[in-house]
Amino acid sequence: MLQYLRRGQLKTVGTLKLDCQRRSLAQAGLILKEMNTRVVPLNVATQGLDH
Repeated sequence: MLQYLRRGQLKTVGTLKLDCQRRSLAQAGLILKEMNTRVVPLNVATQGLDH
């Protein structure tokens, strides 16, 4: 996913649960920061979280 993000090939990222997509809180923060910089929204279907 990060390769596609960095190449500009993603328009949005969706997941059912946030814990399925991250290994640590620090890593999740870095990924979200990179997504925000590239204006790629994150949609979490079951937890009511959208970034």
